[in-house]
Amino acid sequence: MRIAVVSTGEELTLGLVDNTSFGAIARRVRRAGHEVVSGAVVGDGLEVIRDAILAAARRADAVIVTGGLGPTRDDRTRAAAAAAAGVALEFREEQREVIEVLFRDRGRPVPPGNEVQAYFPVGSEVIPNPLGTAPGFVVPVESALVFALSGVPRETRTMLEDGVLSRIGDLTAGATGVRRLKVFGLPEASLDQSLGRLMAEDAEPRLGLTAKGAIHTVTIASTRPPDEAEAALRETETRIRGLLGDLVFGREDDTLAIAVVRQLARTGLSLALAESCTGGLVTSSLVDVPGVSDHLIEGVVTYADDAKVRRLGVDPETLAAHGAVSSETAAEMAEGVRLAAGADIGLSTTGIAGPGGGSAEKPVGLVYTGVSLNGRIRIARQVHFGDRRMVRDRAAKAALDVLRRELAGV
Repeated sequence: MRIAVVSTGEELTLGLVDNTSFGAIARRVRRAGHEVVSGAVVGDGLEVIRDAILAAARRADAVIVTGGLGPTRDDRTRAAAAAAAGVALEFREEQREVIEVLFRDRGRPVPPGNEVQAYFPVGSEVIPNPLGTAPGFVVPVESALVFALSGVPRETRTMLEDGVLSRIGDLTAGATGVRRLKVFGLPEASLDQSLGRLMAEDAEPRLGLTAKGAIHTVTIASTRPPDEAEAALRETETRIRGLLGDLVFGREDDTLAIAVVRQLARTGLSLALAESCTGGLVTSSLVDVPGVSDHLIEGVVTYADDAKVRRLGVDPETLAAHGAVSSETAAEMAEGVRLAAGADIGLSTTGIAGPGGGSAEKPVGLVYTGVSLNGRIRIARQVHFGDRRMVRDRAAKAALDVLRRELAGV
């Protein structure tokens, strides 16, 4: 499909904020097998947004509009899209209730102005926004579909994935063979560069990249005749594995936890975990995998320093000299839980999830992972970005990846 993008906001037209969302949208749309034919940046005026939507709808099959869905008087995308579609705005009680729940969960009343976010063009379909209070929508304008998304970059990307691409399809449409590889440990842009020529638009099979929770999926889709597609997929997978090495941890619906349990089954080793900043996320991920009971002995959350000393035998002098967030403490946690549980492997995590508690030496997002195995202790130091939830989630995945790589050498 031909896609046009309209980015709204005076902060963009005045050059106060960089339009990073356009690049993210263009890259993701291309990887989904579609073409971005134009991109426009306009201010907050109702008429200029309406005119930009109409112009885009006349040259494209779908239009993605970002911004202007907030609760203030300069958020005019709802009215502009309705005007472009030739329909009125209507109030939707069920959406007001969604907004009310969002604020109630945060312990706050709904400000009067936020009710405007429950108005939508007649005939439009709501696009949920799981990360914010501004829902989007899709409405037909002339012969195109117009998708209105939040202008907050993180919200834009989520709504693009779940609200736009889920409707217009991706590169697997029409494919005679599809294969998916799971990758962890590279930023998306670096992954794109690593794959090089394989990512070219005219490549066959075609490759697409998607990211969710720091896990990347490389989709390989072939449109060759069925008897040729499997060989093409197999050859391309081999080339990708040659380029990425052990960054590839699985295929199709594999998770890092599944990859770890697979390695545990291969080696026959037992495992115990001591988590601090991840608060049980690593253990919970493993427990989701059938068969882990043959290998997992226990997982403990030793959050406070005295719990690390009492439960794991961490030396108080280690904590005093290096702190709870240190390679030394991570090492003693991993060895301590291994010995206490009588396991073959001990895995530990300790870090600063934020938003406070960081320093120049130990920033928010710093996490140490320790692995004790076969008389050797390995420590991984990583700094994860994002809010508290994201840091903990990425730290848990990184810990599983460290363990996976360590087990690969057994």
